[in-house]
Amino acid sequence: MIAPASDVHELGGRRWQYDRWYHLILGALAGTPDQFPRDYHTALLKPAMLRYGATSPAMLRWMKALNTGKTYDDQVKPYGFMVGFLPRAGGAFAEEWHAELVEEVRAGAPTKEKQVRPIAPFDSDPAKAVGKAFDRETGRAIDPSELRTYREALASYHVSPEEKFENGGPADTGPTVRRHLRITRIGLIGKEANKVGEAGEEDGESEAVAEFGSPD
Repeated sequence: MIAPASDVHELGGRRWQYDRWYHLILGALAGTPDQFPRDYHTALLKPAMLRYGATSPAMLRWMKALNTGKTYDDQVKPYGFMVGFLPRAGGAFAEEWHAELVEEVRAGAPTKEKQVRPIAPFDSDPAKAVGKAFDRETGRAIDPSELRTYREALASYHVSPEEKFENGGPADTGPTVRRHLRITRIGLIGKEANKVGEAGEEDGESEAVAEFGSPD
């Protein structure tokens, strides 16, 4: 592998990110964009973590099972940080929809497999955070084997659609084309505006933006 020409950290990135794009580009140039190594960095085998801020009462309630019975000093407090994980069974954080899993076709309503929503109090040591993971709905402790790794979470990242451009679908190749837009209405957007309902009440469906932590 060719080392980066510039210091990756000075450019605002990390070496594992450079290495990943390096392998993706090699695959694309070879005509095999879906064939690239996913274990070039041992940290990619660790559970993928996302950082959240308890910036709303709804999000702070995620920690109810952990906070119950603890003194205030030991609780996760408003505007404190927590981490989330991606379950292997489905994307409780990556996707908020859940597919219905049916073993056999039969009359009546199809059964649903319960999706776990793993979360943990923030810890600067990822290994300690993983050890504290629990289901935010049931309080059940989560085993690391139930969590998606960085390798699994990033497997299809490079084929994510680019909605701002034409020819930006998952299977598209070649140059993208700028979309032409026609304004039909204007609405306020922003971190705080998105959390307010039409009558000024708090929007309980809205959640803070999550950001991926780093595997290294």
